[in-house]
Amino acid sequence: MLDAAEALLADRSFEAVSVAAVAERAGVTIGAFYARFPDKNALLEALEERVTDAVLGVVSRATDPARWQGTTVAEALRAYLDDLVTVYQATRGAGRALVLRSHTDAGLRKRLERLNAEGPPRVLDFLLRHGGIRHPDPERALEIGLLTIRSTLRELVLFDERWPGGSSFPAPILADELTRLFLRYLGIDGRRRLRLELAD
Repeated sequence: MLDAAEALLADRSFEAVSVAAVAERAGVTIGAFYARFPDKNALLEALEERVTDAVLGVVSRATDPARWQGTTVAEALRAYLDDLVTVYQATRGAGRALVLRSHTDAGLRKRLERLNAEGPPRVLDFLLRHGGIRHPDPERALEIGLLTIRSTLRELVLFDERWPGGSSFPAPILADELTRLFLRYLGIDGRRRLRLELAD
């Protein structure tokens, strides 16, 4: 049912997706829907949990020292951003629904803010300890850099908002450009190789 809801949300708002449509798409009865979810809002909560798990999975992979040993900061950042773009694409409908709902749901807004505050900064702290930041105001630059990545993914992936006359970008190209933007803006030496302590 979550897959069915995600598919329906790819081209319509959460309000426009009915319980009957989700049940039909999933090949179950409406009664089966209500046996699992007390109401449509519970479905959105389950989708939120799925999106959160997917994003935290990317964070976990990105902060695994064994994955990056001997790679460059740029290679590791590029791989992380590629994973992140892919997750945004895979959960596009649910992600868009959650962002829109967060404008009127303070609890959801706080949970999404916490996810943003805990996820990407952990990854970047993990990588940037090894690359250094040469921007004159590293703290401000990191905040603006993170906001740029989040805003770009929301606009281009979740909402399909492009520059007038612009085109959509495949995940690898978008990850390449965000990596280049981030490294250059913060003044990070992306060529430095990661030497990480591996757990026994």
